[in-house]
Amino acid sequence: MFFAATRVLYALGRSHLLPAGLGRLSGDGRAPTRAIAVVTLLSIIGLFLGKGVLLPVVNVSSTLFAVMYTIVCFGVLRHRRAAPRPGAYRVPGGTLLVWLAALFSLYLVGLSLLQQYRDAGNRMPPEWWLLLASLAAGALAWTLGGYSRAALNETQRRRVIFEQQPGDQPGST
Repeated sequence: MFFAATRVLYALGRSHLLPAGLGRLSGDGRAPTRAIAVVTLLSIIGLFLGKGVLLPVVNVSSTLFAVMYTIVCFGVLRHRRAAPRPGAYRVPGGTLLVWLAALFSLYLVGLSLLQQYRDAGNRMPPEWWLLLASLAAGALAWTLGGYSRAALNETQRRRVIFEQQPGDQPGST
């Protein structure tokens, strides 16, 4: 989770969707030190919240992973419809498999939320409060990143997102 979180913050900062400082690499080891610092700080704060917070955080993480899979699947479908490229990566099973993955991901989101609700005795579960807090944190990050986003137009952002970084292997993106 730590490495995934730092990589996501780095990528969002690099593409100017969050404050650009998160997308900078250190000069020495070429590590995203600011993204690492943010995730480390949040992890340390989490340690002080105690064991009672661990299960809801894990449950929310699994819900958010299912949401992420859903977004990616629908993004693939949209991208293939809007900008088909001959010779692009082919999905075994084609578009049908991507649709099945999208529907199954939606099912996982619903199942996760339903299970949390049932475990809370049909009341508002703590996981939902964490989801709302995550949504609020995302909205705050999006708002704070407004100046950074305005620094790049869409063409520049696409170039930054798809540009290979030093040390990346060809075809690894």
